[in-house]
Amino acid sequence: MNTQTWLSFRFFAIFFTWGIFVPFWTSWLVTNKGLSVTTVSTIMAVGMMARALSSFLVFPKLSQKWTLSSILNGVTLSSVLALLLFIPFQNVGLLILFMVLLNLIYPLLLPLVESMGAMMAKDEGISYGASRAWGSLGYTAALLVVGWVISLWNEDAIFYLILVGLVGILFMGIQKSPASIKAPRKQERLSFRELLQSKRFIYGLLAVVIIQGSHAAYYNYGVLYLKDLNVSSGSIGLFLNVAVIAEIIFFRYADKIVGNVSSSWTIGAAGLLAMVRWGLLFLFPSTAIFLGSQFLHAGSFALAHFGFMRLMYSELKSDLVPSAQGVYTSLIGLLTAVCTFAGGLLYDIAPTFAFLGMVLFVIPSLYLSFVVLAKYEKAPIFSKEQL
Repeated sequence: MNTQTWLSFRFFAIFFTWGIFVPFWTSWLVTNKGLSVTTVSTIMAVGMMARALSSFLVFPKLSQKWTLSSILNGVTLSSVLALLLFIPFQNVGLLILFMVLLNLIYPLLLPLVESMGAMMAKDEGISYGASRAWGSLGYTAALLVVGWVISLWNEDAIFYLILVGLVGILFMGIQKSPASIKAPRKQERLSFRELLQSKRFIYGLLAVVIIQGSHAAYYNYGVLYLKDLNVSSGSIGLFLNVAVIAEIIFFRYADKIVGNVSSSWTIGAAGLLAMVRWGLLFLFPSTAIFLGSQFLHAGSFALAHFGFMRLMYSELKSDLVPSAQGVYTSLIGLLTAVCTFAGGLLYDIAPTFAFLGMVLFVIPSLYLSFVVLAKYEKAPIFSKEQL
């Protein structure tokens, strides 16, 4: 198996489980554990805070001591064990404790596979966008499978599908890993100080994490929002899949579409599209508008993420990538936690208010994009010769 295919399979499998966990876990807690939206928003927010801490400190530290391929197997096994703790308990305090534990471990799979992609793109010349598109395919497959299985069974399927997906990733660990991720890293200490030396990277990073954090209302309350619009369980997966299909198409052609566009314009455009997307859901709560706004996911999420990944592996040395990816993921987790908690309070007032809050939250990203453009990008970052 060549390295491109190996990476594509990992992206697919990891994002398959993530495509179940992110949009449906809130709904599973509400339905299976009998909790209110406000209580679940608190549980989710606390978990996301733990996720941010883990991505910021644990993942870079692990990447110093073990190879990325070893971390992948260890994190996956630990995630399976943490997930099993949710089966027998209903107590809110215990659920918060288990949510913290799960979020300290399971979400590390994301910066892990993204770091693999960035390093293999830099060291082995593979196409990051092509493999990342398989991650989106895994996500969209998860949405279809969950919607179909729930319509046949019930929402208990959410838990067991995540469990099956994680076990599948464990079995994939039997395959031989590419040399670039089996070699131990040369870092002797965390490299956060070196990351701060690039002002352009810092401003771009902050702008992107704000945009990504604004997706909290969509990820955590999108399923509940559709239920409020009387969309059936079987159709919810189809509705959510439109966004992922748009994302897949973008990643497939990202190099051609924005390969020569500077990061400031890329990130700024993503911020504007995010504001439009959340604004539509606030102003026009209908199934038709929700469905149409899903196409903007290619801009609000995929465009911002791709811009950051290109900025990261063009600005930083390979040894800094795990630290940078950890900071990126942790900041997204931190801001998503804040937006999840605030969004839950707004959602209890009116479902549309959660998306109004996201519109306001995105605004600073536009200013940060302008700072990058005005101070550091008089010419595009990525010239044709670099692609």
